[in-house]
Amino acid sequence: MDKFHYFVMKFRGVSYQSVFDNYLAEIKPCAIDKKIILSEEGIRLIRNSKGVTVLAHPVYLTEEMVHELFLAP
Repeated sequence: MDKFHYFVMKFRGVSYQSVFDNYLAEIKPCAIDKKIILSEEGIRLIRNSKGVTVLAHPVYLTEEMVHELFLAP
């Protein structure tokens, strides 16, 4: 179970938003550093670990971007 759901279950009656705001937001006790990576690197990491890549919002991509990200070797 992740930290987020642990806190919600432990403190019944609190909202997900209040758990996030009080414990998980930046500079809060349970916050973790986030690493921002490029799409290409994320796709490579997923494929290298035998995962499946899924495109969540294709409307924001051009045909060229889809080809570069998903169809190129």
